[in-house]
Amino acid sequence: GFEIVEALHSREWFFPNVEKAFIPGSPMHREIRTYIIVSVGYYIQLLVYVFVETRRKDFLEMVIHHVITLTLITIAWFCDQWKIG
Repeated sequence: GFEIVEALHSREWFFPNVEKAFIPGSPMHREIRTYIIVSVGYYIQLLVYVFVETRRKDFLEMVIHHVITLTLITIAWFCDQWKIG
């Protein structure tokens, strides 16, 4: 929790310097890469868990939510928009 906030806050493109967040090609720092990989793993685990647990009324909504979240994180990663994505 607080480690990622500290890692983000120390970057030159963090708020209030958001205009620097849109510069493509900047290197991804180790802490941010780790956070994104853990987030993707977490959402994959949640997506699998939705199919394992007892079906609820919101099953379809939860599947759609997790698929869209994984898609957005992946697109942000590959389009070099991980700072705002």
